[in-house]
Amino acid sequence: MRNGVSARVLTLVLGVPLVAASPNAWAGPILPTSGHYVAGTGAIAKKGSTGLTINQSSNSGIIDWSSFSIGKGNAVQFNNGAGATLNRVTGGDLSTIAGSLKATGSLYLINPQGVIVSGSGKVVTGGTFVGSSRDESDSDFLNGRRKFSGTSKGNVSNAGTIKSANGDVTLIGNAASNSGHMSAKNGTASVNAGNQVFLAPAGSRILVSGGTGSASNSGSLLGAQAQINAAGGSVYALAGNNGGIVRAIGTKTIDGHVWLTSGTGNVTIAGKVTATDADGSGGAVIARANNIAISGKLDTSATKKTKLGGAVSIVAAGTTELSGSIAAKGGKQGKGGSVETSGQHLKVADNAKVTTLSKDGLAGDWLIDPNDFTIAASGGDITGAALSSNLGTTNVTISSNDGAHAGNGDIFVNDAVSWSSAHSLTLDAYRNIDVNANVTVAGSGGLFLNTGLGGSGGAQFRSRHRSCCVHERLEWK
Repeated sequence: MRNGVSARVLTLVLGVPLVAASPNAWAGPILPTSGHYVAGTGAIAKKGSTGLTINQSSNSGIIDWSSFSIGKGNAVQFNNGAGATLNRVTGGDLSTIAGSLKATGSLYLINPQGVIVSGSGKVVTGGTFVGSSRDESDSDFLNGRRKFSGTSKGNVSNAGTIKSANGDVTLIGNAASNSGHMSAKNGTASVNAGNQVFLAPAGSRILVSGGTGSASNSGSLLGAQAQINAAGGSVYALAGNNGGIVRAIGTKTIDGHVWLTSGTGNVTIAGKVTATDADGSGGAVIARANNIAISGKLDTSATKKTKLGGAVSIVAAGTTELSGSIAAKGGKQGKGGSVETSGQHLKVADNAKVTTLSKDGLAGDWLIDPNDFTIAASGGDITGAALSSNLGTTNVTISSNDGAHAGNGDIFVNDAVSWSSAHSLTLDAYRNIDVNANVTVAGSGGLFLNTGLGGSGGAQFRSRHRSCCVHERLEWK
């Protein structure tokens, strides 16, 4: 619909059509046009020259619209109690929300051409809000099954504000992005790119499949849980000019989890991602993709005394690159959490920092889980200096057990490693450990060496240069 084009709205009361306004009766700024209930009951009425009010009398309702856009300064209000209204656009124009869209209950806006919430747009619901270019069948909607599908090129984006008091806020499209503010303090805030999307109950991961579009956040994505998912495209959790962030703060019934997933694509994390549970324990951040690159900050640290640190699980089918920071610290006197960085190949930059410390408590563990791994001053997967530095802030296990699936499962120590702390380094090889440089342990820390029986070379432990202090502990099979 174009600016200045007249609007026509069909009003129904209890499912009975009333007299429709003439096409030119409501000239003025942009509002949704030609709406009529196809399921459920309610009344659609113009409010002055810049507003529209929908009073729904049934718990669930489905409205077909010729167009659904809201101009800047205009307002559309859904009074649907604690129920839900699906709004389906049948015309050829995408939906642009530049004004105010509010609902007492849940609101679903489906337009195959796309949905845009502009910088001046504001969406506020008591229940769930979904903006989608993928359709949902009437029967699925009325029966509470949130299954969306479609192959249109329609994209969905938010540059404004979308808030839900008691439900979820969800974007679904060929590509989907948030550069504004999305908040679901009692639900899940998510950005999803795919052709089939299944919205699971709160506390579960959203399932996305089909398509190659990207999903991204460069604004603020806040919820009890937060998710960015793409079926086959890339996932970007980026820091925008306004300090982009993904944050999950759990409730009593929903754990504070963040999912960043891309089936066959990549995940890039260059912003800040945090997760905590309602009781102050650390939450969980989970990333799954073909390749994963982390240059930002991941934090699942506990926020209250004695509470446990959370978990960070980064698993790539291909390569994981870490040049940012990961924290899973415990609360004062609490135990630190766990960090996993896994992939066929793993690259850890010199400036990468992992900490699982807790004040007056115990440190947690960092698991590095590649197929093969080389500690080297150059040309390897981590330098001895970087490993030594991180052993000051966490226990570290390097496990090449994935070598059973691809690669040899060997660990090479070609650069000196030295640390003075209570933390331990465990080298756990599927096949061989080849130590070609000094490993020096001070403090009360420990060194554990385990070789397996896999691979054609059998089990071997070769140490040409090894230096350890009094507290050294060695184990190998």
